[in-house]
Amino acid sequence: MDAVISNRYAKAFFVLTKGQNKLKAMCQESEFLIEFFSNQKLAKTLLSNPVVNKEKKIAIFHNSFQGTLSKLMQSFINLIIEKGRYRDLVSILQKYIELYKKEMNIVSMEVVTTKKINESLKQRIKNKVGAQENVILKETIDKKILGGILIRLNDLQFDSTVKNKLNNVRKNFKI
Repeated sequence: MDAVISNRYAKAFFVLTKGQNKLKAMCQESEFLIEFFSNQKLAKTLLSNPVVNKEKKIAIFHNSFQGTLSKLMQSFINLIIEKGRYRDLVSILQKYIELYKKEMNIVSMEVVTTKKINESLKQRIKNKVGAQENVILKETIDKKILGGILIRLNDLQFDSTVKNKLNNVRKNFKI
């Protein structure tokens, strides 16, 4: 996965879709494809298999997603396959989503707790991030943190979990 290549293809696709006012639709299709390839390991294996030629990959992809994806997305994926960048497809789509979120001032936040949190706490957390930002909050339940809360906001992480505090105590006492 080459970050420079993913970035270039994503930026080019972003400029194209922005010019056609299709940013949101392509973002949704990108999310769909990322989800598809993360759940369908066989499809990802087929796409990255060097034995299967490019024409066959394009035909399989076209037949599989004919009614699901727009012509613009299918053309973009055909281009990626023709240029031999099919191994980077998921990375390119992820980068495109990042560009879309940046353009729309959308902040992704993950909240990890041991049990489901109520709506008022979710709203307070969103308000702390900032009212000017559109916040997409993903809630994850993880019993391994033992208690407390872990908040991931883009590249930042606020860790106020019991597990983290116990690990800090262990480090201090060298247990």
